Amino acid sequence: MTHPTLTRPGHTSDRTAALEAIVLGLAAGHPDTTRQAVAQLGPVLRGVYDQGDTAWQAGAAADFLAATLYASPRFYLRLHAHAVGARDSDLHTHKGTVSSTVLCGDLVNITAAPAFTPASQAGALDVWQCGCLADGSHTQQRTGVRAVIDPQEVSHDRLTAGQGFTVAPGDYHRLTISPDPAAPTVTLCLFEWADPDAPDAFVLTGRPTPVVADRDMTTAAARAAVRQLLDTSY
Repeated sequence: MTHPTLTRPGHTSDRTAALEAIVLGLAAGHPDTTRQAVAQLGPVLRGVYDQGDTAWQAGAAADFLAATLYASPRFYLRLHAHAVGARDSDLHTHKGTVSSTVLCGDLVNITAAPAFTPASQAGALDVWQCGCLADGSHTQQRTGVRAVIDPQEVSHDRLTAGQGFTVAPGDYHRLTISPDPAAPTVTLCLFEWADPDAPDAFVLTGRPTPVVADRDMTTAAARAAVRQLLDTSY
């Protein structure tokens, strides 16, 4: 899906240079470079806040709004403002590598390594191939493959401000966002461009179809979360 982008390569602005440095710091994947990158976000966050409602778009089938900060042939960088108490309904993959850093609030990243089988098995989940089209609509197609998850192999990692996680292609995860309305959750997400012909995502579900999340997040709540982040951390 195409989002409004605050800055694209080729502009000779200070913000462009700052965003490129932030992207390189996040892409390095080292805690020190990530901290340095996050520390430089103040002017970028103020730009998002000042842009108002037009900075925010709904993209993936989850309850958050995204502001796209930067796009290049290799990376794009987005700010995600999550609805309080939001919960991904299903384990899913991403098209390319996604590295997320919690800027404020907290979340639980739930991961699992399913075993796949073509046969029907008690407790097995259907594997769906899902996509997001340019107009924001979603496609869903059952693959005919089934997945079994060992509950002993499911991990729940609670992450707070300054902590993060990476989802590589083929990794299954889902998020649960803090229900505390006084501490909204905002994340910084770096996406590495993938093969354009690769599926957008695979989703595991026991329901008749994967669930597209209700859209409870509003632009007013997203702006309020960024304002609080600016007031408390920058």
